[in-house]
Amino acid sequence: MRFSAGFSRAAAIAGLVGFGVLIWAAVISPARDWATSNKVALQTSRVEAARLDASIQRLEQEKAALGIETEFSDIWQARQIGEATAKVQAELGEIARAEGISLRSIAPLQSPDIPFAQAVAFRVEAEATLDRVVALTSAVEFHSPVLIIDRASLRRLTRPGRISPQPTLLMQLEIMAPVFIGEGEP
Repeated sequence: MRFSAGFSRAAAIAGLVGFGVLIWAAVISPARDWATSNKVALQTSRVEAARLDASIQRLEQEKAALGIETEFSDIWQARQIGEATAKVQAELGEIARAEGISLRSIAPLQSPDIPFAQAVAFRVEAEATLDRVVALTSAVEFHSPVLIIDRASLRRLTRPGRISPQPTLLMQLEIMAPVFIGEGEP
């Protein structure tokens, strides 16, 4: 009898332990794994929500900036593209003369595509000393209405027997100017 009572107790304890392990394996462990994966997913979605909020805020700022009335004082204005071409070409010649540069050539290029405006473009070629090239490019870049140096090519010229404190350069600039073409007075 003692043997069967001890065996019954051991079987009961083993049954309870087995039942506990079964509950652990079937309920508690999956629930804990589920809770952990939900915490990770929640943290990931919080990071994504913060990223999306920042993106929304940036887009709203861009939308507000586009909604503001456009200021045309820095854009060339003309009634026709031919008039704009003549204005910009004449101004480029004036800038070069003011900087002491005689242009070799100034040739119109195909109009580039830029957002919100049309544009005219020119290839300007000249020989000048380094200090005059710097002065010209600075004058073009800070000009109002806007002139944009889209591409530049500089090459040092060597002339035998000619000594100069500044190197002489062959300069080729591709310059574009955004233009607003409108009816009536620009």
